[in-house]
Amino acid sequence: MKKRAWLIAGGAVAFLGSAAAAYAAPDNVRWTLGGRVETPKYRVVSTKGAFEVRLYDPMVVAETEVDGTMAQSGNAGFRRLGGYIFGGNAQQQSIAMTAPVAMQPTQDGRWRVTFMMPSQHDLADLPVPKDATVRLTPVAQSHMAAITFRGTWSPEEFTAKAKALESQIRAAGMEPAGAPIFARYDPPWTPPFLRRNEILVPVRFSN
Repeated sequence: MKKRAWLIAGGAVAFLGSAAAAYAAPDNVRWTLGGRVETPKYRVVSTKGAFEVRLYDPMVVAETEVDGTMAQSGNAGFRRLGGYIFGGNAQQQSIAMTAPVAMQPTQDGRWRVTFMMPSQHDLADLPVPKDATVRLTPVAQSHMAAITFRGTWSPEEFTAKAKALESQIRAAGMEPAGAPIFARYDPPWTPPFLRRNEILVPVRFSN
């Protein structure tokens, strides 16, 4: 019995040690209930009340535009982009999942859904999508205003929080430079209190 207790204790210590090592990962790596995923790399330039101003590194995204409601478009866009990274490409190559899944309304009433491509890839070495509705697009370095919140979401909540953020951006002496982006970091089976959601708004600084 004593030996068994020592084995259990030793296993717990080993688990905690491996967990500590895992959580000592770089800032742009997140652990979710779906596993370890890479996230966009950025640095916080300033904090303005309830939101951060971030400077994002350049990246490549896989993107698609979808008609429908926010929920319908999110599901359809995820399936298309998931098909691409899970082998639906010219080389039948699997590409690691990243976070967040991002959605942004377009000027013509559609939704742009994007996955960031892992930083080990550049545009030249990514396989060509088989689905013509999926595009690979380089994204330049950019400033974003960001708020983070937990729990579930709804289109109404997204709209209300985005409008509030845009007002706060203007009050801080900046201007929104594009449509708001809704970013979800966790799988849908994640308990709501553990989910990380963000609203990002591209910004430019007033002269």
